Amino acid sequence: MSQGFSLHIGLNGVDASKYNGWAGTLAGCINDANAMETICQSQGFTTQKLLDGEATADAILGAIGQAAYNLQSGDTCVISYSGHGGQVPDTTGDSPNGLDDTWVAYDRMVLGHELYNLWGQFAANVRIEVYSDSCHSGTVIRELFIPSGIRWPQSKRKAIPIFPQGRGLQNLKSVYAPAANTRARGPAPDVAATQKRSIPPSVALDVFERDMPMYEAAQWTRKRGAITASVILISGCQDNQESQDGQSNGLFTEKLLSVWNSGNFTGSLPQFHQAILALMPAEQTPNYFTVGVNDDVFTNSKPLTIVVDQRTSATGQPAKPPTTQQGPVVTGPSTYDRSKSNGPAFTVSPGANAYYAFEITSDPNCFGYPAQRTADNFYASWNDPQVKSRFTGATYNLPPYAWAALRNNSALYFRILTASTFDLGRWDNYAVSTADSDAASAPTIALNGAIASPPLVPA
Repeated sequence: MSQGFSLHIGLNGVDASKYNGWAGTLAGCINDANAMETICQSQGFTTQKLLDGEATADAILGAIGQAAYNLQSGDTCVISYSGHGGQVPDTTGDSPNGLDDTWVAYDRMVLGHELYNLWGQFAANVRIEVYSDSCHSGTVIRELFIPSGIRWPQSKRKAIPIFPQGRGLQNLKSVYAPAANTRARGPAPDVAATQKRSIPPSVALDVFERDMPMYEAAQWTRKRGAITASVILISGCQDNQESQDGQSNGLFTEKLLSVWNSGNFTGSLPQFHQAILALMPAEQTPNYFTVGVNDDVFTNSKPLTIVVDQRTSATGQPAKPPTTQQGPVVTGPSTYDRSKSNGPAFTVSPGANAYYAFEITSDPNCFGYPAQRTADNFYASWNDPQVKSRFTGATYNLPPYAWAALRNNSALYFRILTASTFDLGRWDNYAVSTADSDAASAPTIALNGAIASPPLVPA
């Protein structure tokens, strides 16, 4: 029978002596941890809680490591973290924004890279839910690398160069200074004061500089081999945002508890994320991010619940075992009448990622060669000033002005580009339905009907 273990971390403050005098005082984090533990206890989990001084980096990493040792295939693990988040420079050069997201433990920062390395210690098909109510937490569980086949251009990387005689502090500051000056757009109206769950960038930078050998070693220590567990993160915000604290709970946890509704929520994990997202302000956008295998049973299960497989009577094995992550897919009509005023609609399955952008062209070479693109042969939602975000819905409708520009072509090729982040400036976990090298095999719409003359006027 499947077992469940949950770990709940809450820090209303840290050891100021470890953070150059900064105590990191918050109000709602211990309440968050207590509330999350209460939910998991009600669902039959064996629970552990680390509060304030108990929540050292070693205690957090050790508790997750022990869970990895004890849990077996088919078991469920829930980890909740409420406290400060931060970002430090990525010394490896693999992160496109030059920064590594962190949890601010009582005595030092826990790197997202360290968390990622732990996921590989879990047995195959263990289901892991992570809830992070902290700043810069959108992809805190990931490793610092670009997915297979995607390498961030060397000229774009912001790693701190390694010099034979040591590191130049000025280079480090030049990397981190932009992030240090970035602040959220303002508090939500129902949150007390403007307290954010973010370590001040200047403190994070000073601590990182002081303890650089330790942090650098953690970043360069890589997990080898595939992660065979399934990890789903629902975070309090995106990597470039801050999570807001409150007197009772953090804003993210407050909305999570509201959606949970004392256990009356009956949807899946993606639906849980979407329901929380609908209650959040624009300046704090919870993220949905996955690592490891794509387990359909897990993804479609009720959140904060021990997952129970439907097993066959003959073998006792799961009736539908986990599968490897499936790539994004988009389909559309095979033919379309160009005389129609509205453009075609497309059915989208973004795969493991939550967000997607759309591209359509009369020349498949335009997918990989930007110089060949013109207004009447190529359209991309990510380059449309009227589109302010990526998409999440299962149906995509081509805007009328894009259809007006493209409909006099004989055929149109289309694809989607997906990412695990909402931020238009990032492409974490980038995946595409048709690669540039296979552009000619992209799904196609044959256009028929009379050539429009004059063309439709964009709205």
